[in-house]
Amino acid sequence: MRLRFLASWVLAVSGLAGSASAGELVVHEWGTFTSFQNEKGEAFGRLNGEDEPLPGFCHTIRWGGAVGPNLTQGAPRMYPPITMRLETPVIYFHPDKDARLPIMVDVEVKFRTGWLTQFYPMGQAEAQGAKVTNGGYVLDDLSPTMSGSLKWKGVAVGVEKEGPETGEHVWLAPRKVKAAAVETSGEAERFLFYRGVGHMNAPLRVVRQGGKLEVHRDNEWQNGPWMRIEKMWLVDFRKGNTCAFRRMGAVESRGKGEGERGVEVVESVEASFIGDEYGPVKRLREEMRGALVENGLFEDEAEALLATWELS
Repeated sequence: MRLRFLASWVLAVSGLAGSASAGELVVHEWGTFTSFQNEKGEAFGRLNGEDEPLPGFCHTIRWGGAVGPNLTQGAPRMYPPITMRLETPVIYFHPDKDARLPIMVDVEVKFRTGWLTQFYPMGQAEAQGAKVTNGGYVLDDLSPTMSGSLKWKGVAVGVEKEGPETGEHVWLAPRKVKAAAVETSGEAERFLFYRGVGHMNAPLRVVRQGGKLEVHRDNEWQNGPWMRIEKMWLVDFRKGNTCAFRRMGAVESRGKGEGERGVEVVESVEASFIGDEYGPVKRLREEMRGALVENGLFEDEAEALLATWELS
């Protein structure tokens, strides 16, 4: 069972998608978390695999001296504690039409229980709880007490520069957005990019009970803040670019506040599909695209997100 959470639909959980506005500048961001679970809702480890490799110009933190084929998504290949992939977050900047360019900004992102391992343009990566030897991170363990951060200082927004040449689909798809080009450390692109790996459960557990799937809030998140996920789909893909899907109900849960007990709401859905429910994948794509726009992304940003994952 595979769960892919597109952060624009899991706003309260991911902290990835959304927008910020500071007068003459609007900032949008999207990305995904990927988690694998068995039919008991238990997470799999060794999750750092790659559907599509990044272009060679992307930066990868040195992990205890490991390089090249010894690394996957910036971490030791098939490392057991990795139960979550933070994939392809991109940050877009939209200056006001009358803004004086370039606009200078500093950007910092953090990944609780994980490390940010790959990024572009060049930024300053830090891994809390890790030892640093000869300029590389030495991995002793990944645990819920760790966190990674990445800082870009002095980002110039609205420059007249293009990103590096590449033919990689995974990189070209998010570039097709009418956002301002950015530059820092002498490197330019249409967005800021980063991703990483972590040791944590997904906020939802999906458990098979007979012919149905039950959606639970994971116990690790029970002490967290209030969470509501409005848009979810159960999908079964087949060869020939076809799939069946059904929209699931919203899942809501309150964390434990002062004098309160945590409340978990469970959604139950039929686990199988019949033949006439299968059709072209584009039907699902159109519905998801509408949901992304409804949640605040511009249309070309929503299209870029879906196109990024089209091959996988």
